Amino acid sequence: MRIVIPVLSLLVVGASWPSQSLATDRMSPAAIEADVRRVGAKAVVNRLWESHAWDSVEAHVSNGDRAWIALATTLSAGTDAATSEGLGLALAEALPKRPKAVLAVLDLTDGTVLGPSQVCSVPFYDVSAAFLRHYKQRALAAVSAVRDQRLAPAKRACLAKLRGS
Repeated sequence: MRIVIPVLSLLVVGASWPSQSLATDRMSPAAIEADVRRVGAKAVVNRLWESHAWDSVEAHVSNGDRAWIALATTLSAGTDAATSEGLGLALAEALPKRPKAVLAVLDLTDGTVLGPSQVCSVPFYDVSAAFLRHYKQRALAAVSAVRDQRLAPAKRACLAKLRGS
């Protein structure tokens, strides 16, 4: 009986997924983009979450990997409350490391996932006051140093949120 239950569970779960492998089998931004085109952002985000691979996505983003940061726009279309918050926090963590990449994906309509209110408002909790001061100094310096005129509106919006935090 102990063997039958896991096998049946795999059959039930496997039947609900497309026959082709999704992103967790091929963890790269290009593979995830292809999966989103094939089955949609919501299905890919759900699969990443359920397989515990979402943590890896957030880690790549928060570490400042440009390709993973660029993927945030695609993934945000399929996020729910938990994954939206995690993606926004990961982008906030990446901001001092890769400000141009983060500003490039910022949603200037101030959406709940990629908007300046989420990404640039120092959205951390359960951290020390010293961490917050240091983060804010680093983020302000990094964003202020961006000179790309195409990013000027995102830079202004982000700096306003950072300064107001």
